[in-house]
Amino acid sequence: MTPKVPAEQAALPDNEELRAAEYSRLVSRIVRQFFLRGGDRDDLYQEGMIGLLKAIRSYDPARSDNFEAYASLCIRRQLYDAVRRDASLSRREEDVLRRVDIFLAEKFSPLEKHHRRVKEICYLEQ
Repeated sequence: MTPKVPAEQAALPDNEELRAAEYSRLVSRIVRQFFLRGGDRDDLYQEGMIGLLKAIRSYDPARSDNFEAYASLCIRRQLYDAVRRDASLSRREEDVLRRVDIFLAEKFSPLEKHHRRVKEICYLEQ
């Protein structure tokens, strides 16, 4: 008895699987041009494969007979979106850190002044 596989985890149809395998080198070639801060090449490769699968599923031969050009465009768009998402998260993290620094500087500034004054008094008493 084989367990049922949910629809979202079902295998790709044979022609999609073959086409994905055929154009996986294209994904690898395009991925080399991108960098994802905090990620590795495998993350980018997976994003590229998502773009390739979208291209395979949405390709219309009546509009264009060059699948490779269409797939390249879809892969690049998917990678740009991934890099853009990563950059926006990084910007938010930097913004939060900047706010924390400002908060701490405002909160502890009076203590620093008091600490300096205590040092001056101790120095004068020696």
